[in-house]
Amino acid sequence: MNIKLLSELDKNSRQPETILARKLRTTKQVIHYQLNHLEQQGIIQEYYALINTEMLGYTSYYIYIKLKETLPDEEKEIILKIQNEKYVGWLVHCTGTWDSILLIYARTVKEFEQRLTVTLHHCKEHLEDFTFTIAREVQHVHYPFLLRTPDTEITKTSEQKDFKSTRVDENILRTLSSRARNSILELSRITKIPAHVIRYRIRTLEKQGIIQGYKPKIDVQKMGYQWYLLLITMKNTTIQEKEKISASCNQQKDVYYITRVIGTYDLMLDVHVKNSEELKILIEDIKRRTRGAVQTIETQTIYKEHKISYCPE
Repeated sequence: MNIKLLSELDKNSRQPETILARKLRTTKQVIHYQLNHLEQQGIIQEYYALINTEMLGYTSYYIYIKLKETLPDEEKEIILKIQNEKYVGWLVHCTGTWDSILLIYARTVKEFEQRLTVTLHHCKEHLEDFTFTIAREVQHVHYPFLLRTPDTEITKTSEQKDFKSTRVDENILRTLSSRARNSILELSRITKIPAHVIRYRIRTLEKQGIIQGYKPKIDVQKMGYQWYLLLITMKNTTIQEKEKISASCNQQKDVYYITRVIGTYDLMLDVHVKNSEELKILIEDIKRRTRGAVQTIETQTIYKEHKISYCPE
C-alpha cells in the first residue's frame, strides 16, 4: 500500500484523499491514516510544487564549495547563513570533492555576481575552493523504489519566456513551494487571498507551464537507500551527443534527477542506490552506455539536504 500511495503522490501530490482511495481501491479513512503515518515517520518530509523558474526570468546556478580548517560548529554556522539567504533554492551537505553544493537563482549576471559574493563571504577564511555551473536542462525522473510511469517525469530547460507574474501569483507560488498538499481553503487562510482567486490562478499557472507538478519530498535513507551525486565531465562532445547521453542516463533505474549544466561539469546525476556495490555497477553501466564519451565522474555522498525551494524570493 505505501509504495502505491507514494507513487500516486509522486504523480500529483495535490490529489484529494477521496481520489487516492478510489485509485488504490480502499477507503478515505485508510488513506488518511497512511498519509499521517508516512508523515509522522518522517518518510514524507513535505510536499512541494515544481515551478519553472526560467519562465519567471531566473537562471539557475550551482555553486560547489570546499571548506578548510572548520570545526563542526563553524561549519553549521556557515551552512545556516547560506540557508537563510532567500535567493538560495537548494543546499546539501556532502563529502567528496566538495563539502556543500547549492543552487542560486538570479535574473542577471550582475545579480548572480552579487549573490555569489555574499555566499562566499559567509565562508570567510574557511573557503578553500569553489566553482560553479549554469543549469541548461533539468529532468525530474523518479524515485527508484516507486512505480515508474511517464507522467512522473518532468523536464524544464533554461529557455526563458516573458511571463509577467503578479504579487498574488508570487504569494501563491511561494506557499505552494513547501505546502503543495494544502487545500484551497488552507492556502487562502495562509496567504489572505480569496479561495476563488487562488483556484483560478493555480489553474492559470498550470496551463502556462509555470507550475509543472506537485511532488512529495521523501527521506530516501528511511526507504533503505543512499543518495549520491555524480558530477560528470565529457570529452569533446557536441550538444546533440550530450543530449543523447542525458537520454541514456534517463533509462537507468537508479537515477532520480538529471541536470545538464555548462561550466566545470557537463552533467549532474542524483542517484539513489542501496549500497556502494550498486553504485559501482551503475557507474560502470553509465560508462558502457556512453561509449567512451565520459572523461571523469566525481562521486559526492549527500548526507543532508538543508533546503529545497523552487520559488525564488
